[in-house]
This record gives sequence, structure tokens and C-alpha cells, in this order.
Amino acid sequence: MDHLSPTMKPSPNMLLHFDAEEFIAIAVRMAEILNEETELLTQMNVRGMAELHQEKLKLTQMLESYQSLLRARPDIIEEVPAETRERLVSVVTGFGKIMEHNFRHVAAARSVNQTVVKAITDSIAEQQHLTVYTKNGGQFRAGAEMSGVSINLNQQA
Repeated sequence: MDHLSPTMKPSPNMLLHFDAEEFIAIAVRMAEILNEETELLTQMNVRGMAELHQEKLKLTQMLESYQSLLRARPDIIEEVPAETRERLVSVVTGFGKIMEHNFRHVAAARSVNQTVVKAITDSIAEQQHLTVYTKNGGQFRAGAEMSGVSINLNQQA
């Protein structure tokens, strides 16, 4: 199975039977999605990332089903042929590295996004409280027409 359909659902007997080949295919496809998501994030292509969301959710559910099965019956791995078990270990190891790489990129993007939003809200709050002094020493609050919004993003993310 080279590619899983986004509509594929966990098989009803998944909790009774461990299909190592299916698990490998799911993990490989999820790794592809995470790599693609990381690339789209680098390109700031949020729409492209959104298009991956449904398939990513379904694959996550399937991986969680297998994880539950393995937690409940760790001995089930012994039933998998040695060659397939080696591939399984290799795929899971590679998947873990890809997942960590993706997580770091998503966390960095989230941090930058939060910093930008905070800078914008702080700037707007500051502009709303801007007091302007007249040449006679009087003061008044500048409205939006008097004060342009100035945003300083020169902060460490």
C-alpha cells in the first residue's frame, strides 16, 4: 500500500490484529505529510497546510489505534516476521525524527505568530491611549484620524 486514502478508517479488527505492513504504510504516509507540512510552513502557505489537515487527522487516529493495541499487547510484535520487524523499527525511528523536526518548526512558527499578535495588540492599546500636547500646554486624546498605528516587531521571538 503506497498511499492511503484520506477517507481510510481504522479497520474494525485493528484492536485484535496487528498488521505490520499497514502500520508501516500509515507511518510512512504520515511522515510524508509532516515533511510536506514543514515545507508549507517554511513557505508560509497556510492554505496548503489546511488542505493536509483532514488526512493528517485520520492518520493520527489510525496511529493512535495501533499505539493502543501495542500498549495493551506488547507481545504482539513477536508475531511479526523478523525482516518486517526490522523495517518497522527503522520506519518508527525515522518517523520519530521527522515528527520532532516538524514539531520544532510548528512551535517556532507559533511563537513568532504569538509575538506578532502581542506586538500588534500592544501597539493598538498604546495608540488608543496616546495623549497629544498642544503648543499652549493643553492636552487631548488623539483619535484614529490623528495617530497612525505604528507597530514595532523588533522583539525576540
